[in-house]
Amino acid sequence: MRHALRTALATAVVAGVALTPVVTATTALAAPSASSSAAKTTTENRYSGYPVYLAKGYVAVLRNRVSDGGPEAWIRAVNPNWQRGDDYMGRLMAKLDLGNRNATVDGLRLTLDNADGDVPLLKFNGAGESRTIMFPERRNDVDGVLVRTVPLKGGLTAMVYRYGDQHVYYGATILKGKDNEEIGHLTAGGGHALKDTKVFAGIQVTLDFQGKVTSVQDQGGGGQGPTTPVGTDLGKRKLADGTYGELWKKGAGWYVLELSAKDGKPRGSVTAGGPKGWAENGEQVGGMWVGLNNAGKVGSWLNKSGGFDAGDVEYTKGCTAYRTSGSPFDGLSLRLSNGPKGAIAEVLNAKNGTVYDTLSTADREGVLGGARVKDLEPGRPTFQMRVHGGQIPWDIVKFPKKPAKCVTTPGGKTGTGATAQTATTGVQIVPKGAVAAGAEVEGGKGGNTALVAGGAGLASVGVAGLGFAALRRRAAARR
Repeated sequence: MRHALRTALATAVVAGVALTPVVTATTALAAPSASSSAAKTTTENRYSGYPVYLAKGYVAVLRNRVSDGGPEAWIRAVNPNWQRGDDYMGRLMAKLDLGNRNATVDGLRLTLDNADGDVPLLKFNGAGESRTIMFPERRNDVDGVLVRTVPLKGGLTAMVYRYGDQHVYYGATILKGKDNEEIGHLTAGGGHALKDTKVFAGIQVTLDFQGKVTSVQDQGGGGQGPTTPVGTDLGKRKLADGTYGELWKKGAGWYVLELSAKDGKPRGSVTAGGPKGWAENGEQVGGMWVGLNNAGKVGSWLNKSGGFDAGDVEYTKGCTAYRTSGSPFDGLSLRLSNGPKGAIAEVLNAKNGTVYDTLSTADREGVLGGARVKDLEPGRPTFQMRVHGGQIPWDIVKFPKKPAKCVTTPGGKTGTGATAQTATTGVQIVPKGAVAAGAEVEGGKGGNTALVAGGAGLASVGVAGLGFAALRRRAAARR
């Protein structure tokens, strides 16, 4: 996970790094004039960013914006008694970026590392120490504009971003220590609450709808404050539609994924574990399924209203019948089987065929709440997955029937007929799952069954080349 990586990297010690001097203090670049005032907040402009103390009289101002072309470190001279929150717009001594990754300033050796990765690093060697400093998370201008950097109590810092045009709201990334450990986020304004308050490292931090950040020493039990939700911020998780969710651990086996707003509108959260005890749970968020389990695993997929792809492939192998198809979740495919081990549904990664999840009559819930095995008739299980925008929220496909002639001999071996030989194998095209099986009304209310016709997409999952010509004939016949 990105935040786990950032935390691990923040503690790394870099020793013996040989860097090529590029710019020295005697060849300093021209820079905007420095302000003598010690401002407690810094308004964003082309020369500002997140300042990190390097050594007496020097700071590195870190920027990581898409519009800048990548990570940048501006090495500036400051007051020898500089502290975080003081003005840092001193004389520019060197600039590191994608085209200039090494510099030496007054004996301080610096290099820009992993510049093309998600976690750029500034490696520093000098003044009797070596350390690795992480850049803030990369920002895209359409995602948010940095408006100020605010020092907080307890050595914390808030980087405040403004989002949106018509429905403006603010987000604050909370950083800890001189190595920029990212420990949490706050969001307020627009479609969110007017204030967001959480406790980080014993400091209660509040962000309001105008982007103002305040901090106080938290006096609540266990460092969590009397009104602050208990939990550990595990960082952001990118979702299938390009947005993010903030993952919180509230307790043992209890996780909450707070979904970021979209188009200025809040989208709620997903909870697994906790008081309700759900092993896994999910929510339909627009055209996307977002799921979470009580181990903190997060998954999301864009999903279609058409449901399972037309052109399911059915075949037998030994005494087991198989059916393969696509699924309503982009990136996942399906392999159903029915034989001596009973009805089994394997949900596969459509790109590499690895098994993402397995469901059966003994383990009926899966895919982070987005799939289930349910009997519509006694002893006739069906496989169901969530869909978006259809007449019903679940699309259905039947498991294939067991080979009719397959029997078990007194010796326990399986085969066909009295001779117990291997069952004949073959491939046939069967009607689309929801058309053949019917489509269930949510919760089976009213006892009615509706029929939903899917798209005409062709699924060739897990069985390369099987029934290809027949699939095309069937798809043509359906049009």
